[in-house]
Amino acid sequence: MNVEIGFWKRTDDGRKFQVRLRIFGGNLLWECQPARFQSWEPYTTPDDDDWNKVIAEANKREPRRVIHDKMLALIRRRGRPAGSSDTD
Repeated sequence: MNVEIGFWKRTDDGRKFQVRLRIFGGNLLWECQPARFQSWEPYTTPDDDDWNKVIAEANKREPRRVIHDKMLALIRRRGRPAGSSDTD
């Protein structure tokens, strides 16, 4: 199942751009779209704020069964494999 979770973010100079997290086949893909009709680019630096927004949005989708439990657990682990002792 393919799931997308997206939100808008502002740059330091006040411009808005769209950020999304795509989950496909157990892989987390962060992408951003700098302007409306431009193509999506890799978003290589998701910070804690980005992760918190995605986790909050995923938690909203769980009761409606829009997102599977395995995907929600993967997001909460921030993409780390199950049982990973990696802490940032």
